[in-house]
Amino acid sequence: MLNHLKRWLSSKRVPRSAVIATLCFAILLTISHFGGARFSARHLTHPISFQARNHLGFGPEINSHLKIFSIDQKTLGEIGRDDISVEDWTALFGALHKSKVRAVYIDLPFSFPITRDEKLLQKFRDAAQALKPVVVAARHEREKINGLTPARLGFLGFDPGSLKNLDDSAELVYGPHTSLSGILTHVGHVDVEVDGEFKPLRRVSKEDVILHWSLQAIFKFESKDGQLVISDSPVPLNEAGSALVNLPDPSLISDRVTSLEPFLRRARSGQSLEGIDEGDIVLIFNDMSRATLVRTPVGEVPREVVMTSILNGALQGQWLEHLRAEALLLFAACFIGFVLAAVTHPAVSAGLLIFSTLLLIGGSLAIFAFSNVLISWGMPISGLLLTGFTVLADRIRTRERRARLLKSSLTGVVSPKALRAIVRSSRALDVEPRCQELTIMFIDIVGFSRHAMKHSADVNFKRLSDYFNSVRAIIHQYGGVVDRSLGEGLICYFGYQVAGQPRILANHAEAALDCAIRIQQEALGLSIAQDDPDSVIFPLRIGINSGEVHIGDLGAANRIEITAIGHVVNIAQRLEGACGVYRILCGLQTVDHLRDRIDLLTGMRKRNISIKNQEAKFEVYEHDPFALRPDLVEKAIQKFRKSYGRSIEDHRYSIPADAPIAIWTQLGRASLVDVSFSGLSVELEEVLGQGTLLKFTIDSQDRTMETALRDAEIEIIIAEVRWGREAGEGYRYGLMIKNLTVEQRQTLLNQFQRFLTAPLAKSS
Repeated sequence: MLNHLKRWLSSKRVPRSAVIATLCFAILLTISHFGGARFSARHLTHPISFQARNHLGFGPEINSHLKIFSIDQKTLGEIGRDDISVEDWTALFGALHKSKVRAVYIDLPFSFPITRDEKLLQKFRDAAQALKPVVVAARHEREKINGLTPARLGFLGFDPGSLKNLDDSAELVYGPHTSLSGILTHVGHVDVEVDGEFKPLRRVSKEDVILHWSLQAIFKFESKDGQLVISDSPVPLNEAGSALVNLPDPSLISDRVTSLEPFLRRARSGQSLEGIDEGDIVLIFNDMSRATLVRTPVGEVPREVVMTSILNGALQGQWLEHLRAEALLLFAACFIGFVLAAVTHPAVSAGLLIFSTLLLIGGSLAIFAFSNVLISWGMPISGLLLTGFTVLADRIRTRERRARLLKSSLTGVVSPKALRAIVRSSRALDVEPRCQELTIMFIDIVGFSRHAMKHSADVNFKRLSDYFNSVRAIIHQYGGVVDRSLGEGLICYFGYQVAGQPRILANHAEAALDCAIRIQQEALGLSIAQDDPDSVIFPLRIGINSGEVHIGDLGAANRIEITAIGHVVNIAQRLEGACGVYRILCGLQTVDHLRDRIDLLTGMRKRNISIKNQEAKFEVYEHDPFALRPDLVEKAIQKFRKSYGRSIEDHRYSIPADAPIAIWTQLGRASLVDVSFSGLSVELEEVLGQGTLLKFTIDSQDRTMETALRDAEIEIIIAEVRWGREAGEGYRYGLMIKNLTVEQRQTLLNQFQRFLTAPLAKSS
């Protein structure tokens, strides 16, 4: 995977997968900015994190000194009224004072006069003064309530303006009645927010703030560098000034709620309060069975459970912190998803993405359980999965498109096994043009065009396609790469590695010649086996040359077309044209690579040939795969001629060996064998390639022929070599006249008539 990543990083252009990953990150970042992250946290990540932590037993424990009481229906039934009287409060305060409790928290505002009896009020004042501290609830309103006097509270001991995230909106706070001023001095707001958050501080006026009810009396407050510190524990606040409530399993709190009735009864009778010990913190709530439910990460719970959780967290010094780097975490998740999908094999990418998702969730839950850092992993998980699977889908689509391209471009070019390996490989196909030493092979079917005149185009195409498929299979067996079909022939390379990096094979010339011998053997066997005159016979010529060529992909953007260019390729094609039927003509460099193959060199015969458009003669070597069985070659040629001659309309006439006619070419004297309206056959000692142009003149013993040709304005005759084969010590060539008009050709044929015998046969 690291190698894939290095290769990607070193690429000169930005991969499309990187663009996709960037777009995914930008989209999710935008969604997160417009509330997507909070929605995800509220409905998915925070509930799972809290529930998992509590289920695994890593939630906060309830402080053993917390004693929670409810003014339930049983209590109200005992006192026979809707609220607790001043006498009962006085008795309860006295009993709690005797128990030496640390503090008493009462979820009541005491906003109205509790009695008009001064004696009872004084006893209440004395009991409250002795019990200190007593924390009561406050109401905060943005509008003034008639009949109540707003309280002004200033008790923090530091400038609240130094806090960074304090709400700047002024609110009115209604606390204890003025008759209780100086007694119930600890007043806190009791508001809690949805999703497990609360505001430790609320502004009362421009100068004053009010603490939350759960944080009153027993805690020390400081402001350090703009951050709220409670009893030496920093309280992380968000931009709105809210803190996270460290919520335990709600049942842990509910199980500890006790009816106030038995304690109130004992307090009335002056008895000690059993179950309340020195240093305990007493919380007194209204009937919790009728409490307002608040939506939190642990479900909908009574507001009093949240308030108790706040106090419990403050006592434990365990404040929750929300991980602030949401954008960075989202980027990291998108990058991980991109890397996993972009550089790993698609078959394992999906599994790695799922595993990484579970790992991210598990890691987030572990961090929350052990360090109280809450991670909103919903958007990062979305980033990882969205980026990963989008990039993966694009990779699969690209691979499928690549597979289709490779199959359409390379089917028949390389072997099926090599093609499957190329398609499966994740590496880029190396078809960049480069110089490389190769062996080039040209294969041509002799006389197929004339033979095809007997059949329809679709039949010819089918036969040619089937035959070339068999030839390609042989080429692939010897490690060759087929460039393309050339109508009636093929061009292929040996030593070019399509599937990997450039690598010159030491035996590419040997492989090419071995392959050519095998192809000729198959062709000869097929020709001999044909008995039907209408059957297709494929006599072949093969030219092989070795050397440095420039090879690579010259196809369009949606197709790969491997092509080699250079002088070596041109010579190989000329060798094929100069080659005899069922023979193989090799260039000098090819033979140089065969020094260790005595078996191949033994059958080589040196030739000096003239090639079209080349003045100098070339030293080449001819290999006859059937040197020991020339009868087989003759048999195949006879069958080919028999089948081939049926479609020819041009008559050939033989010339007697002692005819007083001389043919003079630029290569010397040639022996005339036969003539036709379109051309003639001659014998030469030289090896000529197909397409070579011969210039010649004709002499006769009595000079009458020269005079007749001169009168017809025939001085030099130009003819093209159309075919050639070995004949005794030399070679016989079929020449097609190129520069004479119909009238001139007829004149030439008429001049030959004095020496002609009967027509031979229909032939080319």
